[in-house]
Amino acid sequence: MHRLVSVLVVVLAGCATPTGVDSGLLRVSAQNSAVTLSNYSAEPVSYIIATPSYLALADPAQCTRPSGCTASVAANATIEVAYAQIAGYQRGERTALVVHWRGLSGAAADSVHRLEITLR
Repeated sequence: MHRLVSVLVVVLAGCATPTGVDSGLLRVSAQNSAVTLSNYSAEPVSYIIATPSYLALADPAQCTRPSGCTASVAANATIEVAYAQIAGYQRGERTALVVHWRGLSGAAADSVHRLEITLR
């Protein structure tokens, strides 16, 4: 019985850790009311963060152009994006997509990465 309780404690503790995904270019995790974006590369990473329903209606391609509407994470830096800053976010939203690419200029179609993150 003691062993079963120990296993349950470990499993439940694991459930309390932040949800996180990694593209090899950007690490993304969600905690409380913000998404953390960590760039471990030597170059800035441009990104768009939005809900799936927002991206289904909007054309994010314009944001990948040099004069686009993207934000960026500096080289070797970490930033937080409040849920309220996620395009299309409404209270209770459970999923966000992070579309990202290396550099500050436009992105070639084959260099764009996409991560799906579960919001807490």
